Amino acid sequence: MYAAAVKHLGGISQLLGSILMLQEVLAFACDQGELVKPVAWLHAQAATATVALWRLLRRPRQVISLAEGGTATDRGPLRPAHEAVTVPSEA
Repeated sequence: MYAAAVKHLGGISQLLGSILMLQEVLAFACDQGELVKPVAWLHAQAATATVALWRLLRRPRQVISLAEGGTATDRGPLRPAHEAVTVPSEA
């Protein structure tokens, strides 16, 4: 065998071993519930970064109001699609 082939085979084996070990450690941590706080922290950081980006781009935040209660087409819960209500636009 060539020395380069042995070297590459050893490198690939080492990489696969590291990946398998990391999977086992993460599986153990998930079973113990140790990843709950770090995942929550990452989600909070992502939300903070999103808000900062929206402010940087000077875009309004997307607010979903539950008080409106309508749908995008405003057909209501029991109206078929062909009986859609037309609402005059405010000009």
